[in-house]
Amino acid sequence: ANSTSGMGVDKSVSLGIYDVLVGNAESRDVLVKTRWGDVLPSNKALAGAGVELLSMEKWQFLLKDALSQVAEDYDYILIDCPTAYNAATVAALGAADEIIIPVELEGFSLHGAGEIRSQVANMRTVNPRLRIAGALITKRRGTRIQEAAEQALRVSGIPAFEAAIPLRASVPASMSNLNASKTLMGYAPKDAATKAYHDFTREYLSKGGAVNG
Repeated sequence: ANSTSGMGVDKSVSLGIYDVLVGNAESRDVLVKTRWGDVLPSNKALAGAGVELLSMEKWQFLLKDALSQVAEDYDYILIDCPTAYNAATVAALGAADEIIIPVELEGFSLHGAGEIRSQVANMRTVNPRLRIAGALITKRRGTRIQEAAEQALRVSGIPAFEAAIPLRASVPASMSNLNASKTLMGYAPKDAATKAYHDFTREYLSKGGAVNG
């Protein structure tokens, strides 16, 4: 639910994506409109939904079916989920066309990116169109260790976007400013991290989504 709160929507909303997945609500009835875009919110109910989802018929496609109710209204739908390989994440991979992998330039994060690559390969039996758009480097500090890690990433076979997000205090500060319902773009529009996200977006769109075009 981090993206929910990051868009200025209270995570304690009574209805969310969990209710849609289990058939208690329709996507259109749960959508919340904000100045930054529409949100299909999540809340703590989704965290414990794994076992329940696994007991449902064709559970891998529940999110895909939920999003199909509103897909024609949008050019892009962003699905935010953790890297944990659980039922909710599998449902997200079943609904997605492509994946953007945020990567910090450190060992555990790089290892996690490799794991996601394996997960995507396995998921193609369920969702043949799924592909990795690329890795987005975050919290870049420009140290020698990070430069070596970045080089290792770029030769690992995982495509990486040229745009990278620098480590800036504005990013956590924007997340602690939720009462103002501001994204990073609204909190610090001229910050280097904000510019980097704009650069990434332009690069992503100019290449038709994936790094490798």
